[in-house]
Amino acid sequence: MTELSSQLYAHGEPDRWRYVAPPWVRVRACDPDSLAPLPANSVGVLRIEDLANVESAWAVQTADLGVVHEDGRVELHGRAAGAPPRGCSLAIEELLGS
Repeated sequence: MTELSSQLYAHGEPDRWRYVAPPWVRVRACDPDSLAPLPANSVGVLRIEDLANVESAWAVQTADLGVVHEDGRVELHGRAAGAPPRGCSLAIEELLGS
């Protein structure tokens, strides 16, 4: 996402990537309807809070579905139903064959 100053780093096997954020970035899975944060291991739309974003938006609410595991690693599941593919999600959609 070009809106972010930081990035998440891929770990794991290519067919099961999980992404790790640096300590100044928090990723939350949120309920798609209420946007309330969900507990760990729940599928929701991802919200990324990036404290490195000085003098710009520090939080980005995405339409990307994913899980934030108890260890903080993020697993992407693609775009929410009805959300148009954008940016990096174009590659995820192609990878998943959607």
